[in-house]
Amino acid sequence: SVVVSSSLLMVCALALYRSDLARRGREHDLRASEQFNRLVASANPDCISLLDEDGIVLFGNDALLRAH
Repeated sequence: SVVVSSSLLMVCALALYRSDLARRGREHDLRASEQFNRLVASANPDCISLLDEDGIVLFGNDALLRAH
């Protein structure tokens, strides 16, 4: 009936809200982690690179670019 439908709708809305809140929290944590990693890589005077299994450079810090 109408009461059951309204209650079900509220439960679903609450579940979606909580899911969205959790997703936003994970996105925030990921952005903070990426920012920290970029800072560490850019401040490091040593060459840092990330290669894929074929040897293609996926990432290189500024020291690596200056060395080549």
